[in-house]
Amino acid sequence: MRATTGATRANFVDHSGLEEGSRISPSDMVKVLTYSGWDGPLHRLVKKIPLHDAKGRPIKNSPIKVHAKTGTLNFVSALAGYIETPRQQNLIFAIFTGDMPRRTKIKKADRERPKGARAWNRRSKRLQQKLIERWSATF
Repeated sequence: MRATTGATRANFVDHSGLEEGSRISPSDMVKVLTYSGWDGPLHRLVKKIPLHDAKGRPIKNSPIKVHAKTGTLNFVSALAGYIETPRQQNLIFAIFTGDMPRRTKIKKADRERPKGARAWNRRSKRLQQKLIERWSATF
């Protein structure tokens, strides 16, 4: 991967990438997605991600089209993929958010539904959408 995509700091412990020791930076993820290409094999693995209005309802016929892969763990959220802007500009992005100190403090008995994780995830998703909207308007 380093030789073909230029991703220099990626480290995967297992095939899923979900093991605690697995790491990839957002810039390296963008390099991998860029190398794959807009119509490449990774684009076919992502799904359409709807944007939401202020009340949390999906926006029908949004001028911004997002095709991405999500990843969510307790107090960790990832979204990486492709954006079609209203001006037909194609963008590639990766957003990784996490509250690692809070994640580390989760007791084993609380791992299924730790207190505060759901609200944290909603805030992370709002941030992701605001970034996508900003990038779509800027680029």
